[in-house]
Amino acid sequence: MCAACPDDSLLPIVVFAHMRTRKNVAKLTPGEKTYLLGLPDSLLSKVPAWSAHYPGAWGMITTNLNVPCGLGQGTRGREVGWPEFPPDTAFTVKEFNGAQVRIASADPTCIFFEITSTGLRAVPEGQPKGLPPNVVALPMHDNRSAVVDLSKMPGTKQRKSVALKMKQLPVRPANARTTYSVQSSQFQRLVIFEATPSEFYTQVSRSQNDLTHISFARPLKTGFKPKARESTENEIARLKVEHNRTARNFRFEARSGSSTTRSDAAAASDRRTSKSRAPPLPPPTNQDLNKGAHAASQSQKRQHGGDRTDAAKRASHRQYVKFLEDEEKHHRDFFNGTLHLPPALGDHVNIPPQFKRLQLRVRIVDYQLQLGLASEVVPISWWRSFPW
Repeated sequence: MCAACPDDSLLPIVVFAHMRTRKNVAKLTPGEKTYLLGLPDSLLSKVPAWSAHYPGAWGMITTNLNVPCGLGQGTRGREVGWPEFPPDTAFTVKEFNGAQVRIASADPTCIFFEITSTGLRAVPEGQPKGLPPNVVALPMHDNRSAVVDLSKMPGTKQRKSVALKMKQLPVRPANARTTYSVQSSQFQRLVIFEATPSEFYTQVSRSQNDLTHISFARPLKTGFKPKARESTENEIARLKVEHNRTARNFRFEARSGSSTTRSDAAAASDRRTSKSRAPPLPPPTNQDLNKGAHAASQSQKRQHGGDRTDAAKRASHRQYVKFLEDEEKHHRDFFNGTLHLPPALGDHVNIPPQFKRLQLRVRIVDYQLQLGLASEVVPISWWRSFPW
């Protein structure tokens, strides 16, 4: 008997799962049973080969028992009281895995399990009357067949795997939980068994109190530095760029104002008359602009009596180059004086990236001028020299 437990009635009760093979398949040998008892429940379709039960034991439901009532796979809780057994059940004290436990001569009728993770949504049918809130009685459960790998079993092996049908209480121990499963949960005290840089924030932020209520089962490694995942770092970098761009746009709007912004009174008037006003025409497409340029070229040819000579074309080209130079000078003066940019911008096609959106806005304004929809007069020189 355990020296720390002078009364046998305080020892935990171990319940072993009933494991049977399919029909026309050889039964489990004693060596295979011993090997299966040493496997974790993760290799047995989350059904524990054995489980220890005592008042206050934390557990997790292993399968979807009644999802509408809140009894789904992964639902966490703790046992209330001892498991219920049939009358005249005998208990034997034995040593199992280095500890003194009690083993019953019959399977338990049920265990009383208090739901602590989500709460009980409804009371399932067939439950005993008078149970406390969020407490349900869970009987033995027949689980689905699971194929277990026996290739790593020591000694002589007669088969590499076996399909098992297991009957066990639908609760697995949950004294320790993964970092993923504790998300959105809070605890008064917690022990971190293994701290990783990428999960450190999630682990320490589960405490309801300060850091003095957090313990580490293992000391942190030398040079330990918390960090986020690569995807999180990339998202933070992307949001930082967007933040800087938005702040820069706000500063630009505050300094120069918007030529297309109208007063509140005018906007309200537009809203009142929007129902009776005809919808605005769509902006011209590139195909429409090409048609217009071709028509203007044909009209100019007819005015000059056909195709122009080479001398006339060279003269027109020089005039056009002079016009572009004047417009380029106008824009350089505007950028240097209003936007406080460096004196040397380089070629006019190499406009800084933060002003790319300015070109699109100005071009839309020009479309509005062509359609007679703008209320302000915008100089054509504002946009004409930009390369579209």
